[in-house]
Amino acid sequence: MGEHEEPEPPEAIYLGDVQRGPAVFTVLEPPGDASAGRYLVECDDGAGPGLVCRLTADPGAPPDWSDTWRRDPWRDWIEAHARDLIADREPPPGT
Repeated sequence: MGEHEEPEPPEAIYLGDVQRGPAVFTVLEPPGDASAGRYLVECDDGAGPGLVCRLTADPGAPPDWSDTWRRDPWRDWIEAHARDLIADREPPPGT
């Protein structure tokens, strides 16, 4: 019997990152049509990346913060910089 290889999942689209202190915040757009207009913010502070929040393209919609970041004093700063990177995103081809 031959080995069955699972296909690699599509990679998220990297929109950029910003740094504050030792923490690097990365904004990603998940792959697939179902995630259009939705974005992830991850943080790597040296311990490996972890989810910070999920955002939509609607600037009036509040982020969905992970439990670790729900009360963090950097939230407004993170959201503002993530939304700047999202706003600078080039539209996908064909739109």
